[in-house]
Order: sequence, then C-alpha cells, then structure tokens
Amino acid sequence: MRPCPLGLVLFCALASPALAQRPPQNLTPEERTALLAKREATEKQLEDIAVIDRKVMVPMRDGKRMAADIYRPKDTSKKYPVIFSRTPYNFNFWDVKLGTYRDMTQELEAVKRGYVLVEMNERGHFFSEGDYDILGAPLSDADDQFTWMGSQPWSSGKVGLIGCSSTAEWQMAAASLGNKALTTIIPESFGAGVGKVGPYNEQGNWYRGGAVQMLFIDWLYSEQNQVRRSSRPTPRRPISLPPPSSSTSPPSSRPSTGPRPSNTSPKRTSSPKSAAPAVSSATPWSTPPAAT
Repeated sequence: MRPCPLGLVLFCALASPALAQRPPQNLTPEERTALLAKREATEKQLEDIAVIDRKVMVPMRDGKRMAADIYRPKDTSKKYPVIFSRTPYNFNFWDVKLGTYRDMTQELEAVKRGYVLVEMNERGHFFSEGDYDILGAPLSDADDQFTWMGSQPWSSGKVGLIGCSSTAEWQMAAASLGNKALTTIIPESFGAGVGKVGPYNEQGNWYRGGAVQMLFIDWLYSEQNQVRRSSRPTPRRPISLPPPSSSTSPPSSRPSTGPRPSNTSPKRTSSPKSAAPAVSSATPWSTPPAAT
C-alpha cells in the first residue's frame, strides 16, 4: 500500500458518510422548510453530475451479498479512483424522520472531485446478507470488496478507505491483506476498538480476559441492533415426554406411555430476504422508499 498525499488531502476534505439518520431537532416551520429545500437541491445537483446506483448487491466468495450505494461521475470516457466506506450504520439516502433526502453533500463533493464513492453496509446489517460479528466480519469480505471495486469498468483500480469509529476499526486488518487495489486508509477515532488500552491489549476496550465488557452491551442492543439477518432459527417444537412412572422395572420393560422424543431438531428455515434491486435516482422516488 503506497501513500497518496493528493488523495489524502481530498479524502480529508470529505467527512465520513452519515452514521445514523439524526436530523436537527426542534426545527421551526421556517427552518424545516429551508432544510427540506436544501436537501432536495443537493440531491438534484448530485443527479445532474452522477450515475447513482443504490442497493447494489455485491457478491462475496461464500455467496452472501453486501448492499452498496455507488455514486460516480457521468463521464464514462474516464476511470476513477474509489473512496470506500464500509459501515454497520445506516447510510440510507432517504431521511425517514424528515421525509426527504438525507444530506448528500459528501457524495456530491466526492463526485465533483473526480471520485467514485461506494458506501456499503457490514455483513448482516440492513440489506447486507449474512451475520454480523463485532469487529470481526470476515477479512475475506474486505478482500472480495477491494477486488470487485478495482475491477469495475468505471474504476481506475485504486481504492481508498475512510471512516470513523466502527467504520474505521476494520481498516488496519484489511490493509494487512495486501490487496493490490488498496492504496490509502484513513481510520478516524478508532482507538476504542483497536490496540492497547491501559494494561490490556485485547481489541481496545472490547474485552478483558477474553470476556466482552458490559459497557458496550447497551450500545450493541441499541445503535447496533438495527440488523436484518438472512436467516433466523425456527423455535423448536415442544417435545411430548412420557409422564413419570412409579414402576421399578427396567426402562426396557416399561410400557410406552407417550410419543418418543425425536433425536433430531427441526430444520431451520430461511426468512424471505427483502433485498432491493439496484435503483438509479435519475428518476427520483415518487413516494419515500421503505426505511432501512
């Protein structure tokens, strides 16, 4: 992986993609109207200069597909470097609470500066398939994602990473893979989940003696519980056991008093996956799409 000063300057001009949809609170009617107009104007500018593909399902080597939104310049005569942000957070383009587009300024700036911006959800989050693992999504995912982006017809073959906190903590391990497409990483505020904290060196603040710290449980079950898994176990059927017997005869000689319990568990079934197809925003949604 080579340093890229120019890319670094341009990357740092961009903030990380939205982590969670949190519109300003307590807006006056006038402020709300102004914000709606600004958001819609920004989306219109983006549509004017970018090819927009949303909910693109990128295949991994194990057959699972990761959901991505891709923004790239309309000039197809050139190839462009890729800014890649992989996150467990919600980057859906539609702000459900506000009832309009979220702030697409970062996507607009990336395209204006001649980059492709790819935003992708971690395995097991929102429309991405598979199961989420804390800071441990398979490294094979990163390798497959870099290779996929580097081989697209619009790509120059160079991929750079940017992100903060959970959108950053996976970057160092992924960089160690040595994928030829990866040229730049910008992990921001990643200390809580990586490296040594005090006398401990077990994934930062996550573990002590191999056990997860309780201080993160609230975060896991609130912010990080926005998960759509590809499969869920079916509850086991109740098993009818024979009532207790007062007989003292050996078990083999006892009469049958009920159905024998099954030695096999019921098969798990997969719930339907609501993966959305790739959507171009050249024709904006007539009604707000379903929240992710």
